Amino acid sequence: KWIAENPVQIRYAFEIKPAKKRVDKRKRETISEEITEEDWVYVLGISNRSSADVSELDVQYRIYTTDGQVGNKEKKPVRTAKGSETVPLLEKSRGVEVTTKSVSITLSDLNGGYYYPDGSDDKKYDRVEGIWVKLFHKGNKVGEYRGNDVIVKKAAWPDSEKSRSSSSSE
Repeated sequence: KWIAENPVQIRYAFEIKPAKKRVDKRKRETISEEITEEDWVYVLGISNRSSADVSELDVQYRIYTTDGQVGNKEKKPVRTAKGSETVPLLEKSRGVEVTTKSVSITLSDLNGGYYYPDGSDDKKYDRVEGIWVKLFHKGNKVGEYRGNDVIVKKAAWPDSEKSRSSSSSE
């Protein structure tokens, strides 16, 4: 009875290593420009360095991209792609790979003799800037990785966006 009333506290320790990966590339040409569309994902290597196995680990992430198509000479607009995955069981001293949903970016390059009427650069590139990952177990944040990219460092993750399991119990 005492064990049921006083569960063992897990000392959470996770290592998160993201790797950006291009999964698709498509090219097309118009009279004035060459357009390339690419799909990117992050493969998240998550290692459990905790003192116990962890079940139902909620992995939430935000992927940040900048839009090179708009306002090239101004501050580039930032887009955020949100997603989450659940790892059914992550044994202690083991690791797992979680692949995020893909994000699409566009790269365009004007052909010779053409120009944009607004005077912007003849090459416009969207960019995958970085990722922010949070790990939740039973509604509590137990791990986090935040990229060193300026865009990611300036981003906000509102407290209202917590683990799915904690928001469903509130």
